[in-house]
Amino acid sequence: MRREKKSAAATKRVYELCDVGHKQNRVPMVCSGKWDVLTPLALCLTQESGDGRHLACLALNNLSIPTENKRVMALGPAASDVIGGLCKVIQEDKQESYLCCICLMNLSFLEASITSILAHSPVPEGSAPVPALENSNSLL
Repeated sequence: MRREKKSAAATKRVYELCDVGHKQNRVPMVCSGKWDVLTPLALCLTQESGDGRHLACLALNNLSIPTENKRVMALGPAASDVIGGLCKVIQEDKQESYLCCICLMNLSFLEASITSILAHSPVPEGSAPVPALENSNSLL
């Protein structure tokens, strides 16, 4: 429980760094290469409950708005974690599903990201990959 509260507090701070009053931070947070904020935020999407998941969704939404960030978020090293986390929240019909849909929509404005989003094909850890068209857990 204490770890979840620490995680939520850290996620809240990340969200505050990219909220509407700090739009100028959004591109440097994702594109500068100084910090990896996407992987921990994607990890927060897997939390069962609490504020951490909600705050991660809010932060990812804000970070997905600048054009420069879309490529990194949808095609970069953390893309699978980000897209997978967003899809998992939607699939599990969590309260934050609408935020995840908005984030995927924001990312889809970069035409090159659409294939990456649609081709995401989640499988259980340790399982062999399954083509998206044959996977009932994919968006296709």
